[in-house]
Amino acid sequence: MDTLNLSDLVRAIVYSLTGFFLFLLCFFITVRVIPFDIWKEVRDNRNVAAGLLLGAACVAVAIIIAAAVH
Repeated sequence: MDTLNLSDLVRAIVYSLTGFFLFLLCFFITVRVIPFDIWKEVRDNRNVAAGLLLGAACVAVAIIIAAAVH
């Protein structure tokens, strides 16, 4: 059984944080690009389609970042 090196742990943490911050950046860009207020649509108007759009954008960006980091 292989032991966990400290450098491997640090590298995994750095990659995770990099992926998380890239995800947040892309998330905020997506919210800014959409021509309507997504939060108002989801929260006040209970627009399921807007929520699915936001969720799908999150999943898509997360898959791309995970593939790039991996």
